[in-house]
Amino acid sequence: MPAPTKTKSKISFTKRRDFLRPRSPVVACTPVNNKSIQKVKNSPVHFSLADEAEAHALKQHHQQSLPKNVCTRQHIPSHATFALTQINSLLQYVAPGSIVAFDIDDTLIKKRHFGCSLLTTDGMRMFHSYIQQNMKDKPFTEKQELVNALHKEVKSFDLAESDTADVIKALQNRGCYVFGLTARASTMANATNISLASLDLDLSLCPPPTLPKRAVEPNTSAAIIDGIVYCNDVDKGVVFQRLLQLNWISWPNKHTCNGCPASCPKTTTIASNSVEDPHHTHSEDGKGCPERTVWFVDDSLPMISGMISQWGNMAQTQAQLFAQLGPWSSQIPCRGKLALVCCNYTHPTAASTPQVPPSHVPFCVELQIREFLANNRIISDVEAYNMLRAQQTASTTLTNTAVATACQ
Repeated sequence: MPAPTKTKSKISFTKRRDFLRPRSPVVACTPVNNKSIQKVKNSPVHFSLADEAEAHALKQHHQQSLPKNVCTRQHIPSHATFALTQINSLLQYVAPGSIVAFDIDDTLIKKRHFGCSLLTTDGMRMFHSYIQQNMKDKPFTEKQELVNALHKEVKSFDLAESDTADVIKALQNRGCYVFGLTARASTMANATNISLASLDLDLSLCPPPTLPKRAVEPNTSAAIIDGIVYCNDVDKGVVFQRLLQLNWISWPNKHTCNGCPASCPKTTTIASNSVEDPHHTHSEDGKGCPERTVWFVDDSLPMISGMISQWGNMAQTQAQLFAQLGPWSSQIPCRGKLALVCCNYTHPTAASTPQVPPSHVPFCVELQIREFLANNRIISDVEAYNMLRAQQTASTTLTNTAVATACQ
């Protein structure tokens, strides 16, 4: 038989049992276990099925290799976003067994002098510059004392809300896996632990069971120290996905759900496709599949956007894997219903504090510096802005009075 002519689609043919058939780009499926699923996900191997009988025999082999009554539903990870104005509202919605990640700054704690630009990085830089330019005749020790006094104010924190510590304890006692996810540098770990401990906050009590006590993620350089992940200004969504891939954030391997016997095995690890303990269900609508929800609470919308973006990429990858495997995806045991719930949190102090026009912030910081040096007092941006307006009004009044006197 003459060889087929080449077409634009470049379909290759192979001769088998006296007939020609296209070579099917079907992903090879070996008996399902940890290694085979990981191999299919990372580097799929293509081969051609001989005929329907051969495919049927292969399918029967897979069915025999899985335990009976194993759930194989393909749940695509989902996500949602909500606004949060009171931290205790979480107690109404977060279910036991959920993973809850909290930002640190302006989420769990806030600066004691909230809304003061002098206590920011740029404010401290302006303070040092002001001292160098205007206090050249002062002894070094005196200037250092002023710097130390201001640094002490920078490190003074309060709870974001009066019941923040109680909410964290309630979630931990409920059986939730609570940990910190902050953009802070890992060099601030000791200071962070001291600040949290002084406010009766301890995030090392009930983190995800596979989260290391102390470790560094090699790709992102994020550091895990005592239940807090320090992202070192790396996107939190990127860091979180890496921790999922490494199985550093996961649920326990076994969990007993309502309505199931104590011996009911379940796969609850979201970072792997383990089938050592696959779960089964009692209904066909998926209600028996375990809920695997991650709650992320942060005051920054860009951080939430990054988390959602990376989670969406994971969901898309999962959907593409199922589409690639086609009917063979029914041989992958269900990992549960994965969901991400992001809460954009604004604590009451931030919600009630008016914003100063950005163009006036440098003038406010200069006034805050003078007030601190003269009276050892920290004033907020709003107070400084009102003082500036009062000075401008007084200056305008004196100018108008002088002009009126001159005209007389």
